[in-house]
Amino acid sequence: MADPWAFGWTQVLTIIGLLVTVGIAVGGFKTFERWRREKIEEKKIEIAFEVLSLAYQTKSVFDQIRNPNGYEAEWKGMPERQGETEAERRSRGPTYGILMRLRAHEEFFDHVWELQPKAMAAFGERAEGVFDYLHEARALVHLAAQALTWEIPVNPVVPSEEDFKMRMQLRADIWAGFGDSEEGGDRVERRLQSFRSGIKTLCQPVIDRGFRATQ
Repeated sequence: MADPWAFGWTQVLTIIGLLVTVGIAVGGFKTFERWRREKIEEKKIEIAFEVLSLAYQTKSVFDQIRNPNGYEAEWKGMPERQGETEAERRSRGPTYGILMRLRAHEEFFDHVWELQPKAMAAFGERAEGVFDYLHEARALVHLAAQALTWEIPVNPVVPSEEDFKMRMQLRADIWAGFGDSEEGGDRVERRLQSFRSGIKTLCQPVIDRGFRATQ
C-alpha cells in the first residue's frame, strides 16, 4: 500500500531546499555587496591619503621653486640674447632659474595630473575645481618667469607707473614673500592655500571615517 504522506513530504522537502538555496543566495549577495562597499571605501581612503599627502607636499615644492635666493649655477646655461650686456644677462638669470626649478619638479606636476582623475572618481567633479587652484598657481609662476626672462626688456623702453606695477606683480608671482607688500598680495600663495584647504575638506572626513572604522 502506498504511503499517503510520501507526496506531501516530497513537496515539503523541496520547499525547504528552495528556501535554503534562496537564503544562501541572499546571504551571499549581501556578503558580496558588503565586501564590494568595503573595497570601494578602502580604495577611497587610499586615494584620500595620497591626495592629502600631495596637498601638503605643495608647500615644500613651491617653497623651493619660489625661493628668492638665486644661484648662478641655475642660469649659467641660459641662451644669450643678441646684443645684450653682461649686466642685462645677469638680471635675467634669476628669473631663468625659476624656469629651471619648475623643470626640475616636472615629475611632481606629472604626478598631479595622474592623481587628479583618481580624485575626481573618488570625490566627484568638485575635485577638479580644487585642483584648478594648483594648476593656476603653477601657471602664474611659469608665465611670470617666462615674461621676465624672454618677453619684456630688462629695462622698460618707456618707464611708466603701469610698467612698474606690472613688473612688480610678475616678481610677486615668482618669489615667495615678495607679494606681501603688493596691493594684490601673493596671488600664488592664495591659490595654494585654497588648494590645500579644498583637498582637506574633501579627504579628511574620509580618512577620519576610515580611522574610526578600524578602532
